[in-house]
Amino acid sequence: MLTLHEAIVEVLSNSAEAMTARVIAAKVNCLGLYSRLDGLPVPPNQISARVNKYPHLFTRKNGLIGLQHRSPANLALARQRNQLPNTLASAGFICEEGDSRALAPIAGLPFHDVGIVGDLLATGLPRYDWLDRCGVYALILPPECEVSFLDSTHSRKAGNVLSPWEEDRLSRKWVNGTRVIYIGLAGDRSPRSLRQRLRDLLNHCAGKTSINGPHKGGEILWQLAKYESLLLRAMPTDGPPVPRDTERALLEAFVKLHGTLPFANRKG
Repeated sequence: MLTLHEAIVEVLSNSAEAMTARVIAAKVNCLGLYSRLDGLPVPPNQISARVNKYPHLFTRKNGLIGLQHRSPANLALARQRNQLPNTLASAGFICEEGDSRALAPIAGLPFHDVGIVGDLLATGLPRYDWLDRCGVYALILPPECEVSFLDSTHSRKAGNVLSPWEEDRLSRKWVNGTRVIYIGLAGDRSPRSLRQRLRDLLNHCAGKTSINGPHKGGEILWQLAKYESLLLRAMPTDGPPVPRDTERALLEAFVKLHGTLPFANRKG
């Protein structure tokens, strides 16, 4: 695990341009480069404070943070990273083995289990305080799950897929080598909580739908024959725009690893 200023150097070293503090924070969090003692994601103001503490490493202009490229300290950090085994790969920042690779890019991040979809449909969301914050969430396939799809006629009758796909299209959209099949957020433009957004998700899954939702994004999840066995996980964050930035960084990391978005994500 890197220190925070090393994590910032890592992110900027793998970018061709300077970034805002909130974009850097989102990338540090989604790539698992730094872990706070309280387990919470790094906020943008912590990035700014650390940058101010190391003026010999970083530049700041018009709200954008960059590297002092000729800094001897940065060169030393780069050499140190190259000498470390299992360091994060520059092409996607991910170098994981086994099941951790199947759970990338959320592996190693402070995501919490919310529950199994079938159980949540029966009992409702748990009473965790952190669900009352904004954040990001993911739907995870069980290990060694045989994947098959419900046809569009079945899904229309169930009422939980407003625009069902044909099975061949679902098969083409499927992403092999990963258990992460959807990444979403709560708190895009307003401080909407994970609890509210995940309640929308479960209501849509149960067929409590309207013409536009309540959670039309990712609804092809419910065309999986075993969708009730999916694991729902979530990570609380600060308010907007942090959830959107974090989701975007997670999706970018997924695309770098798999060449496409998660199965049920239609856009990044």
